[in-house]
Amino acid sequence: MESQQTHNPFGIVFQLRSTNYQPNAITESRQEFTEMEKRIVVLGINQIRDIVKSWQPGHNLSLVIPYSELTEKHHVKVSAAAGTLTSKKIIYQDFTNPNDPQFDYIVPFPRVRSVKQHGKRYLELTMLADVVPSFTELGKRYTAYSIEKMLSLSSVYAQRMYEIISMFYGRGQRAFTYEVSQLRNALNYPANHDYYDFKRKALETAQKELEKTGLHFEFTASAHKGKAVTELTFEVKSELDLVNEDVQADLSLARSMQPHEIAAFARNLIHKYKFTKKQQTEILGNLTLMDTFIKLDAEIHHGKREVNNPTAYVAQSLGFGKPATPKKDPKPAPRAGGRQTKDAVPIGGIAAHALKKMKPE
Repeated sequence: MESQQTHNPFGIVFQLRSTNYQPNAITESRQEFTEMEKRIVVLGINQIRDIVKSWQPGHNLSLVIPYSELTEKHHVKVSAAAGTLTSKKIIYQDFTNPNDPQFDYIVPFPRVRSVKQHGKRYLELTMLADVVPSFTELGKRYTAYSIEKMLSLSSVYAQRMYEIISMFYGRGQRAFTYEVSQLRNALNYPANHDYYDFKRKALETAQKELEKTGLHFEFTASAHKGKAVTELTFEVKSELDLVNEDVQADLSLARSMQPHEIAAFARNLIHKYKFTKKQQTEILGNLTLMDTFIKLDAEIHHGKREVNNPTAYVAQSLGFGKPATPKKDPKPAPRAGGRQTKDAVPIGGIAAHALKKMKPE
């Protein structure tokens, strides 16, 4: 998403950043927002990052959001959400020690008003001075997520799950556990609804919507208390993870073939490309080139590599058309010789693996 700049009547610049950064404490807090209120808060967090650079401790912080960033036509919904936002809280609670309960209730924007300039309508949001650090002190524990993907979500449960999953996925955790009670609290799910309603209305709704963001998650019950599910294990995969799995599945299938089957497999694939007869002969007669060709074809087929001209791309990757580099100390070429490319599958690759299987132990 490209940066967009809009000046508000007070000289503050609205500049839409592609990525939001927020403390994990915000990510895991309980939030009372509706979908439209959450959009306002998300865009507010998007602006704080730059505005806070000139902010002075002890001063309230003011920022603006154009109505057009929230909706194209339904300005009445924005105005209604602005009215209710001033009473909605972000809640931190820790009652694990009954003798020392910890809690903090924050209303991020206690004042929201409309302003207008040159026929364009804006929301002006005010954040109290003592609240600002809660949103700006990132340290090593923060969540980063795409503002464009967040704004594509229409369910508040999907919005919140996107933040939570991004928090884990961003630090390399493709699998994580979450207590059901804590997750229900973070998603502000009604306490009088049972687990199966929570699963269907919140988690499965988020699961379907998050496909828009390129993140896919599955969840399974990993702990019970009696018949009640008390903990869930989540497994998250991105579009790239899924593509890599498809590519590896294709390569594993190829590695399971016999040498003559691999040659036939490569020969069948090669007809999709406009190689010259000489290039085809080189690929099919050289184990390294054949391995690399099969690997590249799988990656292009599954979308891991997006190329306009597959033939030209593969030919370049295989080294065709590159001038030969003279060798200072010529040595006899190995039997399986030929070009070595940076994308070549190393020893133990597809064809070599099949040949190895033919040898007696």
